[in-house]
Amino acid sequence: MSKAPLLEELLKYHKEENLILSMPGNKSGKAFLRDSLGKKFKETLGDLDITEVDPLDNLHCPEGVIKEAEELLAKTYNVKKAYFLVNGSSSGNLASIFAAFKEGDEVLVERNCHKSIYNGLILRKLKVIYIDAVIDE
Repeated sequence: MSKAPLLEELLKYHKEENLILSMPGNKSGKAFLRDSLGKKFKETLGDLDITEVDPLDNLHCPEGVIKEAEELLAKTYNVKKAYFLVNGSSSGNLASIFAAFKEGDEVLVERNCHKSIYNGLILRKLKVIYIDAVIDE
């Protein structure tokens, strides 16, 4: 039987109908009730967008269900460690750039990359050689 510790705890927490006073600011999806698109989102995933409350663990310092879920993720991909992103894909891009390069390294970068890549290039003080994207029609 496969395990999904974080999802299981989220569903259990939601069923308790707790008053949400934590992040994110959408208050467990209530902020999405303003229009039909937001309502559809809330009907699906909005209820589960809860962080940093007991017993859901803390993404910044996982010790419970998030730690267990990250360990299962690492096992799935046969790697030593796996981490869930905090602050979305931009933070993952920055972490990758800082982990992979030293200040002043030369890198190849496609001109159509995500904005966070440009930010990382500047922050890491990298020497950039821009290349055009190859499009396979």
